[in-house]
Amino acid sequence: GVGNHILELDQKLLERNNTTIIQMFYTKQEHIHRQELHIGQGRLIQIPIYHSLISGKSYRTKNLIIKNLTKKAGLKGIVTFLLKSEKSFLFFRKFPFVKDFYYSSPYPFVQLWRPLRSALDEFPVDLIINHAPFLLDQGNFIHNEGLRRNIPVAMENHNENKKLETNISLHSLSNIYENIAVVSSLDVPNRLVNKTTVLGNGIDADFFSEDKVLLTEVKHLKQELNIEDAERVIFFPARVCYDKGVIDSIYIANSLKRKSLRFKMFLVGTQEEVQEHMEEFHQMIIQFDLANNVFFTGHLDKEKLRIMYRLSDVVLLSSYTESVPRVLLEAQTMGKPVVAYNNSGIREALLNGKTGYLVEDRNVDEFASRLEELLSDQQKREEMGRKGKQFILPEFTLPTLAERHEQYYLKVLHPLLLSTPTLRGKVFRHISNALTRRMTRIYFATLHDPSQYLAPGVNTAKNVAV
Repeated sequence: GVGNHILELDQKLLERNNTTIIQMFYTKQEHIHRQELHIGQGRLIQIPIYHSLISGKSYRTKNLIIKNLTKKAGLKGIVTFLLKSEKSFLFFRKFPFVKDFYYSSPYPFVQLWRPLRSALDEFPVDLIINHAPFLLDQGNFIHNEGLRRNIPVAMENHNENKKLETNISLHSLSNIYENIAVVSSLDVPNRLVNKTTVLGNGIDADFFSEDKVLLTEVKHLKQELNIEDAERVIFFPARVCYDKGVIDSIYIANSLKRKSLRFKMFLVGTQEEVQEHMEEFHQMIIQFDLANNVFFTGHLDKEKLRIMYRLSDVVLLSSYTESVPRVLLEAQTMGKPVVAYNNSGIREALLNGKTGYLVEDRNVDEFASRLEELLSDQQKREEMGRKGKQFILPEFTLPTLAERHEQYYLKVLHPLLLSTPTLRGKVFRHISNALTRRMTRIYFATLHDPSQYLAPGVNTAKNVAV
C-alpha cells in the first residue's frame, strides 16, 4: 500500500536528484537493520523502529479496558456508532475522552522521540515530511521538534480528505501544520484550502505494461489457479479488510453466480483482519456456495501481480473509502476496464463510462450488473482498456508524480522565493542543481524487509546495525 508507494516514489526522486532521504518506520521484523542504499544520484537511509523496544504502557491498553467494559455493559455498539458517525463525531471530538477511547495511538510515544532526535542530531536535515498523520501524539512531537530546530515540517494525507475533518488525529494535526499535501483534490476542508497542495498519485507505468508480460507466464498462472478457458476472471487487488468492501465483493459474486455467469474472482492482498472476521468471510463463501468462484490468494509479489492484471478480464474495487487508488491506475495502464464505488478520490482514478464504471456507493446489485455487462462484452472491455491507457499515461506516472513532489518540497523550503509564478520554474531548477537536499521522511508502518520494494539492480552500499 502506502509503504510500497513511498519507496517507489523515493527511488524516482533519488534517480533525479542529488539528495539524501531518511525513512523511519515501525516494524515487527527485528532482522531488519539500519541500512544505506545508493540509488541514482542520491542515497536512501532506512532506520527501523522496533516494536520490541516498547517500554511503558501503550494508550491502546487503556482503550481495550474501556472497550471491554462497554462491551460487557451492552454499550459497545452505541459508543462505536457515536464515534464513527460523522455528524456525531464533529460534536463529540471536543471531549478528551473521545481521543483516549478511540483515536489514541497504538504505539507508545517513547518509541519515537529517541530515534527521531538521534537522526536529527546525526544528519543536517533540511525538511521533515510526516507521512503518518493518523498518529496524533507522534505528529505533535514531529511538528514541535521541527519548530525547535528551525526545520520546515509538512504532513501528507494518503487517506480520503473527508478524514481531515472526521478523524481526530488528522483534524488536530492539520490545524497546527502549516504545509499539508493531499492525494485527491476532492473534499478538501475549506479551512485548509490555503495551505493544502494536491500532489495526486502515480504508478510505475513502465513496469505495469501488458507488453512486459509473456503469454507463457499468463498460461502458467492460469493453470496454477485452475482457470478454465470459458471462465471470466475478476481481479480484486486490495488488502483483505472490511474497509476494502470484502463483504460487498462476496455479495457481488453471489449475484453474478445467480445470473449463471462462469467466472472466478481473486482477492489478492495481505489479510489484515482478525481471525474471526476472516472466518466470517469464509462462512459467507460457504453459505452462498462460492467455493469454486471466490478465492483469497494472499500477497503477490510485484511481478506476479502484473501477470494477474494481464490475466484478468475486469478489475474491481469495492472500497468504502480511498484517496486516488493506485490499483485502479495500474489496471488501466495494463489495459483493463475497472468498476468501483463512486466515493472519495476514486472519482479521479477513472473516466466513468469510458475507462470503467462508477457505481452508487454500497449498491451491490448495480455493481454486479456493471460487471456482468463487461464480462459479457469483449469488445467493450477492449475499447475501455485502450482508453484507460490513454487516460493514465499523461498524468499518473511516477516521473510526473516525482516532479510534483519536488516542486512541493521546494515550495515548503522556499515559500517566498517560489511564490512568483514567473520565477518558479527557474528557481526550482537552480536550487535542484545547486543544492544537495537531505529530506527526512517520517513514515510508520508494519513492513517486512523494505528493500524488497526496490527495483532490481539497486546498489546496497552497506548495512549498519542500529
